[in-house]
Amino acid sequence: MGLFLVGTLIQDIIRLNNPSYVGQSWHGSLLVIAVSCGTVSINIWGSRIIPHTQNAIFALSLVAFVALIVPIWANAPLAESKDVWGHCEDKGGWGNLGLSVMVGQLPAIGAFLGIDTAAHMSEQVRHAGDAVPKVMMAVLCFNFVLTMNAMVTLGYHLPNVQEALDDEPKHPMIYVLMKSMSVPRDLFAFARDDGLPFFEWLSRVDQARKIPTNAYIFCGVYAITSLGAVSVLQCYCLSIGCLLWRRIFHPNTFLAARFSLGRWGVPVNLTAVLFSFWCFFWCFCPQANHPDAAGFNWSSPIFSAVIIAAMMYYFVVGRKRYVGPVALVEGGKKHFS
Repeated sequence: MGLFLVGTLIQDIIRLNNPSYVGQSWHGSLLVIAVSCGTVSINIWGSRIIPHTQNAIFALSLVAFVALIVPIWANAPLAESKDVWGHCEDKGGWGNLGLSVMVGQLPAIGAFLGIDTAAHMSEQVRHAGDAVPKVMMAVLCFNFVLTMNAMVTLGYHLPNVQEALDDEPKHPMIYVLMKSMSVPRDLFAFARDDGLPFFEWLSRVDQARKIPTNAYIFCGVYAITSLGAVSVLQCYCLSIGCLLWRRIFHPNTFLAARFSLGRWGVPVNLTAVLFSFWCFFWCFCPQANHPDAAGFNWSSPIFSAVIIAAMMYYFVVGRKRYVGPVALVEGGKKHFS
């Protein structure tokens, strides 16, 4: 989902600077492929310098946020508060405002996905049991402040919602500007445990760069055709659900943790499972009632096909190979090419 968002945003930025540009669907597809190739290339050949640029990239993102918001505050036309906070419309033709809100929450759900990416790097973080959960909470709070700021700014500078929806740029933020102017490592870890097809190739580590190059390449290709929010939410439901089951029925199997929720562990995990399943359900709905083929949400048939294929692989091959996570990996040689 992120790659397609970037691709369409690039198209709208081109249109913003060149009004005569007519975007085609295949233009967006090529841009998505280009962004994926660029991301994979940076992660492979820039793996040694990326850790040294993180602070600079973070600072740049803050500067870019200010550079985006301030011109809108200064120049874009204002909407009235009663319209921003009290006016709602059913643009999907569902005939029910509450149902329309539920169907339309996918962008908001997408904004919270991937908050667990810090956990994917735990093997490379000192004191990960304490540092990673704190980082995840800090990132969530920080991004909430920025996202809330951007959302309120967008709401107050869209005086005519219908005009913004009818405008050629498909992102309201681009319309407002016109008016104002970590997954490869999870794949590697699962392949290292013999839990995936072609696990030997996927779990191979490049000796020179000390990174799972093949996993990066595969993820770049997968990202182009991924199910986005649906697959991530399904992962949240299963992983947190398994943790919740063990926390309730086998609490003595938990090791001592540096970061613990204590008595709040069960209610927090239960809330997370219920909310993830709630979001998972609505992610299969189309954005408008009675959609045609172009407006249909193809997540349901694609997701079903992937689940069926995965279950077939597990019962035929996977259950004979996969025995659980590898406890000790340091010093292992078979994954290094």
